[in-house]
Amino acid sequence: ASKAALTALDQALTEELRERQVDIVDIRPPHTETGFEKRPIAGEGFPLPRALSAEAVADRIVRGLEAGEHELGASAF
Repeated sequence: ASKAALTALDQALTEELRERQVDIVDIRPPHTETGFEKRPIAGEGFPLPRALSAEAVADRIVRGLEAGEHELGASAF
């Protein structure tokens, strides 16, 4: 739900800031390996799907920005 809300905010900002020539880019990578799942606050971490490396995610974001893409959903990775 929070990702959907942020996407709606991105769309609204795109419309609001279009005249000011501000680009809004909606980036929603899939699960990214950060080690976060191995450090639960309490109890044991839960299994997650195979993660992409942070380097691979960053590389895809840079390529998308260079190509002028305005949306990079999970399937773009």
